[in-house]
Amino acid sequence: ANVSHEFRTPLTSIRSFSELLLSYQEDADVQREFVGIINAESERLTRMVNDVLDITKIESGTMDWQMAVLNVADLLHDAARYHAPLIEKQNLTFREDIDPELPVIYADKDRLQQVIANLLNNALKFTPRGSIELTARTIDDEVLISISDTGIGVALEDHERIFDKFQQVGAMLTDKPRGTGLGLSICREIIEHHEGRIWIESEPGRGSKFGLALPAARGLEPRAPDPEPNERTVAGPIDATPASVVA
Repeated sequence: ANVSHEFRTPLTSIRSFSELLLSYQEDADVQREFVGIINAESERLTRMVNDVLDITKIESGTMDWQMAVLNVADLLHDAARYHAPLIEKQNLTFREDIDPELPVIYADKDRLQQVIANLLNNALKFTPRGSIELTARTIDDEVLISISDTGIGVALEDHERIFDKFQQVGAMLTDKPRGTGLGLSICREIIEHHEGRIWIESEPGRGSKFGLALPAARGLEPRAPDPEPNERTVAGPIDATPASVVA
């Protein structure tokens, strides 16, 4: 019922502004504003649909996991490069502290990127001022990743509940779109599939720290990327000799 209600909000906006756009001919700037709202609400609706599909696939055992040996430091640096401008645009400070000697892990790259992106987006969403930090260290045979913020925080009694499906708690709802309440549940399912752990350390008004622990894949190396096609490869002359490749 909650998800159905949340779907109605962007759908209503898309329909309403589409109808206005069809009949509004006077001001190009206003038309562009309508199109921007339609686009933003379409993206929001897409995210919610994807959340529902992801949790359904995970729970039914039909998720297609693409497991491979992964350089987690590279993945985290990519996430930092993408999110840093978004965070700084909100007048927040972003810090990145990733150990360059992290061991590789055995993981699904796309799904792990999904977890990191979700946690960084949550930190941005609930941090009105201050900073966000992404760190990664190795302790024993685990890679420990944390996303910390100086945001509104979460009460102790809600620390477990926020990982349940369809749950958003306390002051996290203040002036914020609710969404499906599936993001952290999906994160937990993904991390547990990787035989890892996810948790939160937080107090109201003192920020939050989400931690991830993933088992290191000692003794393994990431698979080398497929070679790029040689754009200068050309066919040789048509004669008795084989085609040649120009160096």
